[in-house]
Amino acid sequence: METSKIRVMVMQNGQMKGLYHADLTYIDNIPYAVFKWETVPEGDSVPVARVRLDPRGLMKLPANSSVEYQYRAAIEDPRQPEF
Repeated sequence: METSKIRVMVMQNGQMKGLYHADLTYIDNIPYAVFKWETVPEGDSVPVARVRLDPRGLMKLPANSSVEYQYRAAIEDPRQPEF
């Protein structure tokens, strides 16, 4: 599965947490921000903490940027809150 890096504004329980870097991947031609991968017994990595993105919100960044894309809307963090 091919990935790129994306910068996203992340919310948790309705409150802004800040800007985060995640992996951007496509599953069945649908973009997803992936925060956590898990290796399955077959040896492949599968996205387990992911958020479906609207392709209209993806913005390609200049080539000299540390990430390739930015998402123009805030997304809810799919991971469990850390206590």
